[in-house]
Amino acid sequence: MKTLLLVRHAKSDWSDPALDDHDRPLAPRGIRASGLVGNALASRAAPGVVISSTAIRARDTANRIAAYWVPSPPVVERRELYLAAPGQMISALGAFGGAHETVMLVAHEPGIRHLALALDGSADPPFAARYPTGAVTVLRFEADRWSALEPGSGVRVDWILPRALERAASRPDT
Repeated sequence: MKTLLLVRHAKSDWSDPALDDHDRPLAPRGIRASGLVGNALASRAAPGVVISSTAIRARDTANRIAAYWVPSPPVVERRELYLAAPGQMISALGAFGGAHETVMLVAHEPGIRHLALALDGSADPPFAARYPTGAVTVLRFEADRWSALEPGSGVRVDWILPRALERAASRPDT
């Protein structure tokens, strides 16, 4: 059994138009969202590894979320995940063979959404049209190796949205 957490990097800061896209940091909203997502995931078993694009916003999202697990899982940066297509992401996962029952992958739109759509075996996934920044899809697979993931073979067990977490956190207790 394998569990895959597919994370789109949190909201990036566009205030400096001179910055290269790869070097764009997280916006304050992205920093908050990463904390909310990290807190929401902290009660789950930590991934054995976090694989992230080398883009600053993806790397920072990965590190901020990973910090909520104790001990924090290692964050492995992969340049090929920057604006990667689903096949490139599957290849990055496949490099881990059968190691790690759970892996978190942090990447970019539209690739992360297309990967989630390809792997999710449900009829009407909530991310069919849009995969918001900071969103997480949690998929489980009956597989022994990461390279054995097949289209439609994942069972979605969660869909986490930072805005929903923010709304829940701002509601007064009754």
